Amino acid sequence: FKNQTYKDPLTNAYNRLFLEEYITLLFNEAQKNNINFACLFIDIDNFKSVNDTYGHKTGDQFLKEIAKIINKNLRENDVCVRYGGEEFIVILKNVPKNVAINIANRIKNSVEAFNLNGIKITVSIGISFWPDSCKNFTDCVKNADYAMYQAKKRGKNTVVEFET
Repeated sequence: FKNQTYKDPLTNAYNRLFLEEYITLLFNEAQKNNINFACLFIDIDNFKSVNDTYGHKTGDQFLKEIAKIINKNLRENDVCVRYGGEEFIVILKNVPKNVAINIANRIKNSVEAFNLNGIKITVSIGISFWPDSCKNFTDCVKNADYAMYQAKKRGKNTVVEFET
């Protein structure tokens, strides 16, 4: 029962309810054990046009597939959350920056290589790091979101690290 309340029914990714509870545990563990984490903010590029052109059923199928692609590229203890309509947040716990950036690029490249009935799609990804670029989780999400918008400004289908 509890598992269902923590999972998005469409993508099977965790949902915001799970994220709220997980963050408290994550911060307690991170501070107690002096570990860092990365927050990836992933947004599907031009998703509205996919829904408008091919229909919401196709859009939903893309959401499911992208969630699978994200999870395939994560390590065992990493967490993928469906944050909004076509937005995902990924938490990479206890990760060196270069590894986090590599994971983000693997996700981006795997989505770019995927096609659904000949339709291709891309993602823009922003990354922030705790404790380097954020004081609390709200900052981490805000900074990763800002970096994701920088990725969109740079032409989409790219990964950008938040810089203070």
